[in-house]
Amino acid sequence: MKQISESRETLLEEISKNGLILWGAGPNVPSVIASLERLGFQANIVGIFDSTRELSGSEIHGIRIIPSREVKLLSYDKNIIIGCAGLNELYGYIVPEHLFYFKIIHRRALEICEELELPALDKLQNNVDLFADDLSKHIYLRRLELILSSVMFDASFKSDGGPYFNNDIIQSLDGRWLYAGAFNGRHLSRALEYQPDQKIVAIEPSPKMFDYLRGKFANNNTIDLKNYLLWSSSGKKIRFNDDSIHQGLGASVFQHAEFGEDMVIETITIDDLLNGRSVSHIALDVEGSEQKAIEGAKETISKFAPSCAVCLYHSLDDYLKLPSQLHRLSGEKKLYVRQHSCIPFIENVLYASR
Repeated sequence: MKQISESRETLLEEISKNGLILWGAGPNVPSVIASLERLGFQANIVGIFDSTRELSGSEIHGIRIIPSREVKLLSYDKNIIIGCAGLNELYGYIVPEHLFYFKIIHRRALEICEELELPALDKLQNNVDLFADDLSKHIYLRRLELILSSVMFDASFKSDGGPYFNNDIIQSLDGRWLYAGAFNGRHLSRALEYQPDQKIVAIEPSPKMFDYLRGKFANNNTIDLKNYLLWSSSGKKIRFNDDSIHQGLGASVFQHAEFGEDMVIETITIDDLLNGRSVSHIALDVEGSEQKAIEGAKETISKFAPSCAVCLYHSLDDYLKLPSQLHRLSGEKKLYVRQHSCIPFIENVLYASR
């Protein structure tokens, strides 16, 4: 915990001593500006640029527009770039835009700086105390350190095995298991290759991706596809964005409207969806709705004690709250954390298993 606090203080000191260049003029900019204002660094903002388009006018959200071609001419010793866009946009432009000399931090680092004061640090420590092995404790804290230290890639950080199953925590899927969101079917195909004799309940809220999955698995009767949004209660109609601009990667109730088509999706709880049927394993990658989905699985978890694999990385709120929530619902199961990507921002998964 001491290292987290020190990394946070180091980053805040660096931000205070440098000009701040905002990168990406999309819908996240107002929240980044507001965060910098709350942290006391709004006056350090030098300007804003975008690699995907030339911005018109002289300013946006009150911030001076800098043509992207001029950013590389600024002093990289006196300025820090803050990525306001998603990882897709940022990673693809660092080399061609010649930005690799700058210190680049992601907006998630600001979120951590802002939220990780004493109460949140206490929650972190409480979560660490819940984990069953030292590796989980290390991964859980190390991820925050890497983001705060602007490390975008660390091969030593990645755990062995794949996400959700076929790793050191989950070796068997046994009979029937549940997976949401199914997205493009990649992990469904992985599961069938790993253990062909299983049954899978697969949930995908996006109508477009659901239709794609129906076509992809049309000749496979082992997968029971459902077009719902998992939630803490059934029958609600909730706004959902399909994130078509990113091929559906960030499709969720939280995605900004400009990234795809807004639609209304009906919710269902895992308890109602299964309607008393057992599952041996629950895997959730539902883009920030994990707390709601787990809450809607209380009866299933209590009655059948499935192992669980739940994505932690979509928000800091999930990172702080999901471990205690899953611990409360899963009873005697042990909690673990594994990192399934060399990129610290993504593929961080919480497990509950015997």
